[in-house]
Amino acid sequence: MKMLNIAWGAAIGVLAIGWISFAVCILLNKTLLPRWMALLTPFVLTLFIIPIKGLLPLPYSGWVGGAIFNIAYLTFFSALLFIFRKKLRNKS
Repeated sequence: MKMLNIAWGAAIGVLAIGWISFAVCILLNKTLLPRWMALLTPFVLTLFIIPIKGLLPLPYSGWVGGAIFNIAYLTFFSALLFIFRKKLRNKS
């Protein structure tokens, strides 16, 4: 079990570094994304969802706890789709 925690922790750590770097790039206008999108990166959303999970009653807190990363990714990529929908329509 300890080895699994080490592997999981390393993977999450590398993901966090990547998403923090991406958020910094967004804030420095190195991407096409508006600055407010830095708040919707999965790392920031995960930090936002964790306290909300603690406020939910028992069956829901377990469900949200198990889906934190999925919720963060769904929100981020849905926002990207919303922002770039006009460009996607013009290409097709």
